[in-house]
Amino acid sequence: MSEDRARAPGGLPDTLLNAVGRLAPDTGILPGRTAAELSAEAHRIAETLKDQGPEGEAVVLRLPNGPDWVTHFLGLLAAGARPLPVAPDTPDAEVRRLLGQAGGGRILTPAARPGGPPLLDGTPGTPASEGPGVLLPTSGSTGAPNWSGAPRPAGCPRPAATATASASPPRTSCYCPYRSRTRTPSAGCAARC
Repeated sequence: MSEDRARAPGGLPDTLLNAVGRLAPDTGILPGRTAAELSAEAHRIAETLKDQGPEGEAVVLRLPNGPDWVTHFLGLLAAGARPLPVAPDTPDAEVRRLLGQAGGGRILTPAARPGGPPLLDGTPGTPASEGPGVLLPTSGSTGAPNWSGAPRPAGCPRPAATATASASPPRTSCYCPYRSRTRTPSAGCAARC
């Protein structure tokens, strides 16, 4: 996948980081962080991660909710990765299953010390040329989890097929920003996006 595709202007990373950039630099945006600090930290994380080659790869983000989660999420997006957020207490077997379905293999590990480099632990997965830019598994409360996702940068949301553990056929879904809900894409959706 080319750098142009992963960092197409107007994509999800640019939209989020530009929104932060439009704020006054000293605006408090997260507890203990100004807009300028959030943007700088997200870009620092992205630059560190780019050296580890996550472009197009599904990478698990397994942090508790809070400022560090937001910063690492933005850093993954800016590095061209496809974040797969999971709760910190998600069992290892479930994380491996989700990574396997998403074609990923690594988990983002935050820096061991403040200002240190984050690391991608595990074996690199298969980069996707299409599919959602953010992978969101459903809770699985009514069966095996399915996938929802936010669109890849700049362009029509391209759904990624997802196999479930059951015998049912794989399902595809995408988050359609023009309809403000997750839905099964159709030719009509693709034509409007």
